[in-house]
Amino acid sequence: MKRKILILSIMMLCLLSVSAFIYASNQQDMKDKKIVINGDFILTDDNYEKAKSIEVVKGNLKINTTKIASMPNLKEVVGIFYTGKKAKRDLQIVSFPLLETVSILYFESLDNLKEINMPNLKTIKGELHVARNFKLKQINFHQLKEIQGSNGNGINIEYNDNLEGINLPRLQYVGGYINIHENYDLKELDFSHLKKVNKFLDLISCNNINYLNLKSLKKVGGLTINGTKIDTLQLNNLKSVGSFGIWDNDFKAVNLPQLNTIKYSFSIRWNDNLEIIYAPKLMKIGTNLDNDSIIADENKRTDVLIEVNKIPKYKGTIKNAKFKIIRKEE
Repeated sequence: MKRKILILSIMMLCLLSVSAFIYASNQQDMKDKKIVINGDFILTDDNYEKAKSIEVVKGNLKINTTKIASMPNLKEVVGIFYTGKKAKRDLQIVSFPLLETVSILYFESLDNLKEINMPNLKTIKGELHVARNFKLKQINFHQLKEIQGSNGNGINIEYNDNLEGINLPRLQYVGGYINIHENYDLKELDFSHLKKVNKFLDLISCNNINYLNLKSLKKVGGLTINGTKIDTLQLNNLKSVGSFGIWDNDFKAVNLPQLNTIKYSFSIRWNDNLEIIYAPKLMKIGTNLDNDSIIADENKRTDVLIEVNKIPKYKGTIKNAKFKIIRKEE
């Protein structure tokens, strides 16, 4: 009898051990399994805890939370938008610390948005749109390397009245455009690794900007810089630009040491302090035009002085600008 009891006890212990092992294995599988949402997901205050485990949303993420929108494990999503009056009125912080890839980021007219936190974001396939968020002070995407610009989109940052800084120091390529305008408190813009913009880069009516880093930019479809407080416009690596406009800035000098080609017009207007444009390697201006290649009006000098190694080829006319030869060809 005692022997039977001993055998039964041993069998029970074995069964309990096996059950414990299976339970632990299942728990580990659940822990290791990536939670994927096959479609859109609406983030609300009610499903906030569930959302913490989600890693992939194969549709759009729509935010309708109060104060904070955060999904600490989210790595990939199609688009991020807000929806509903609650988010418009109360949302303050958007935080996705592990997010690496997204197609669209769209934040507009959020009354209390103060912070966008995505420190690991590397790729935006379509558009970054941030507009009319009057309490937002900083836009920082320190790991972002490319905005592919599907459908010709790119960066659109406008009418954020209290925005002070835009920092995308690792961004290298924008397949569409960069449009930054009417951010009246903007003081710094860091695109220090940006090399190519397929369409245009417009920096317009950001009247307090005093730091602009475009030191790596080589090629851009069009470039307009208007209404800045920068002393010197330094574009050390720019080689080719479509149309080029500098209007109503505080520049004393514009340095373009590598610039070879301006495909369309070069417009230089209302720059009260402008002394000199240094472009020694400039070879072609307005080769795709039949009208004015250079238009200069109401600058410090009646005729803007452009320093070159030799007179560039141009079509059309040159208005209120003169070339100064600084090195004769050997």
